[in-house]
Amino acid sequence: MRKEIRLQKARQWILTYNGTPKHMARNYRKRFHVDINTALSDLQAIGVEFTQEYLEAVKRSEEERIRQKHAKKRQKLMEEEAFLYADSDDRFAFIAGYTSGGMPYGTTWEELGLEPYASYEQLMEAYASLEGIGEKGDHDDADKGEKELCELYFK
Repeated sequence: MRKEIRLQKARQWILTYNGTPKHMARNYRKRFHVDINTALSDLQAIGVEFTQEYLEAVKRSEEERIRQKHAKKRQKLMEEEAFLYADSDDRFAFIAGYTSGGMPYGTTWEELGLEPYASYEQLMEAYASLEGIGEKGDHDDADKGEKELCELYFK
């Protein structure tokens, strides 16, 4: 809603508002679908006065809400990244399994042509370029003996 129209409707709304003054900004925000800072500035524009302490408290509260929102987003990205690299290490981009002696086997970062822990997009592009290699049997590490895997791993 454009600001001029919103302010015009706000003047009508304030005349019929029967909530408490304490919750006026919150009710205005919900009624006109604006953020709290816009609600406060609109209400001030139509003549509602707020104490400086209230305005500062709202500002701190909004800053904290935004900080928590960004922290939650960062946490989600970190969890996704941890999930992405759950079956990998600094040698293998994907660990398919382990030999009876405990040695890992799978697709190495080198086979994919990537640095360890490359981005998700790079990893998906590399896997797409390898499509069909496993069918030909060119890189089937699972059939190699444990001794050969140890030699490959500790080059």
